[in-house]
Amino acid sequence: MYMAATLRINSGQFRTIAMELQVMRQFTTVSILLAGLLAGCSSPSEDAAKAQKSAYEAQEEVARQRLKLVEQYQSCIKEAEGDKSKEEACQSFLNAAEALK
Repeated sequence: MYMAATLRINSGQFRTIAMELQVMRQFTTVSILLAGLLAGCSSPSEDAAKAQKSAYEAQEEVARQRLKLVEQYQSCIKEAEGDKSKEEACQSFLNAAEALK
């Protein structure tokens, strides 16, 4: 047989329980929000490290581009074989490499 248990509380107890549940919900909500904020925030030193890494990567890419342009210039000069007009056209590679300094 199944017997249902009844819980008898008066209105004052009901209000007290309702208020406790409300406080518990608020505490849980605030705790979750606080944990989310702490997890999402990074320290200034981490931000600075990321910025520094990004700057190094950008400098590295510029150096690669300059090297590629110088290699193109040297190849172009070699192919020009002393032809002044072709050598002048090759100068654009060297000018572009200089502009990246």
